[in-house]
Amino acid sequence: MKIKTIVTGCNRKQARSIALEQEARAKREETKNKIANKLLNDTKEQLIAKSKDLIVVVDKSIELAKEIADLTQTNESLDKENASLKNKLKLRELTISCREEEIDKLKLNINTLQQALKEADKDIALASRPLWKKVLGKC
Repeated sequence: MKIKTIVTGCNRKQARSIALEQEARAKREETKNKIANKLLNDTKEQLIAKSKDLIVVVDKSIELAKEIADLTQTNESLDKENASLKNKLKLRELTISCREEEIDKLKLNINTLQQALKEADKDIALASRPLWKKVLGKC
């Protein structure tokens, strides 16, 4: 890029050196701008790539949050069902223990009745013995 500069009050050599200096400055500026634009474009691309990565991460986070919410709800319903089943089990255990107590009482009653029957059989045997003797004595 050539820059035409009108320099007054200088000789040709000085004017040429001023022009070369201005041209060098312009080239440096142009190079700086190119480098800055390249860095800016690279940074933009990196930011775009990072933002895409972040979008993917956010989407995955949302999916995981939904899964966690579903699992939490499932866990709560399972806890309720578990509590219900524990209550049913306690009721059954109580029913079984009550039935066992009733069975024990019935066994005790049966034993008592068997003892009473044995005693009644002995009493009947004792009471009927003299009758047999009387009957045998008459024959």
